[in-house]
Amino acid sequence: MRRLHVQVRKAQRLLLSISHPPARPSLKRPCLALEEIFEPFYLAAIAIGLSSCYSHTYTMGSGAQTGITMKDKNVYVIGGLVNLKTADPQAMAGDAPDFTVNTKTSFVDGLIQGLTFGIVQLQTVTVQK
Repeated sequence: MRRLHVQVRKAQRLLLSISHPPARPSLKRPCLALEEIFEPFYLAAIAIGLSSCYSHTYTMGSGAQTGITMKDKNVYVIGGLVNLKTADPQAMAGDAPDFTVNTKTSFVDGLIQGLTFGIVQLQTVTVQK
């Protein structure tokens, strides 16, 4: 009787090993959706697009009188935290008491910002006498 019992146990173990093989780790890599791959590019495009819309204009005195225009750049690095160069509108206007200053991020400025991933940021300063 004992011998029969041992043989039944062996048969049960064999059936269990066949019907329930041990779990093996999958060698397949998870597939990323296209949205997940391109999401950083979408966010960068939105950031570049929104920053190019920035423009600030102010008038000193009666505003531009002669139509003479001078341009210079403001240069920032590390997302605008460090200022390398600032245009001086008063010095650009010289001794003219009346002038208009326009500070904007042009398309080229935004392109440079995008290509450097925001490390370098430029703004164009235009003074019209």
